[in-house]
Order: sequence, then C-alpha cells, then structure tokens
Amino acid sequence: MTNSTAELKKRTEPSFDPQPSNRISNPIEPDNDTWTEHLTIVDMLNSRTETYQLQIRSFFESTATGKKAWDEPPSGAKNIRWASETCKKMAEEQMKDMKIVGQA
Repeated sequence: MTNSTAELKKRTEPSFDPQPSNRISNPIEPDNDTWTEHLTIVDMLNSRTETYQLQIRSFFESTATGKKAWDEPPSGAKNIRWASETCKKMAEEQMKDMKIVGQA
C-alpha cells in the first residue's frame, strides 16, 4: 500500500475511537452512592406467546435516597453491591415453588 493509498483509506474509513455522545445534553456525574441489587420474581406477559411467565428481575436501590431502578444500576452509579450467587440460587428455588397468578 502506498502512502497516498494509506492516507485515502484513513480518510474514508469510519473512526471507531470513543466520541462524546450528542444525544445526552447533561454530562453524567458519579453519584458516590451505593446501589444494592435485589432480586424479585415477577410474572410478565410474553408478547410472542401471549402467556404469562415467571421471571427473576433485578432492581437496584440507593442506600442514600431509597430510589429504585429496574434491571441495571442508573448511569453514574459508582458503588454497586451485586446480589450474591446464594441470593440468585434462592430466587431460582423460590420461583420453582410459585405459580403464575390467574392460571390453575
């Protein structure tokens, strides 16, 4: 590859370097709070089969404010206390003992 070909390739290939997002107007600051993961069992409608299914979902709770967020810690969460493997196994065992509300 000649120098001019390499330069042309550099100019035409997309850059995969990290770029600041244009979609977020406010920068995300770390909150210095501790967010604790809790596991819960919910019955959710499966839109494909139109049936309810039990699922284990995570929610994260702020130790400072008590605010909660489903499925993942909020952006800017700095300290995260994840649910232990024992908690995950316990949730799976509890789910086996449950039945979906509205079904016989």
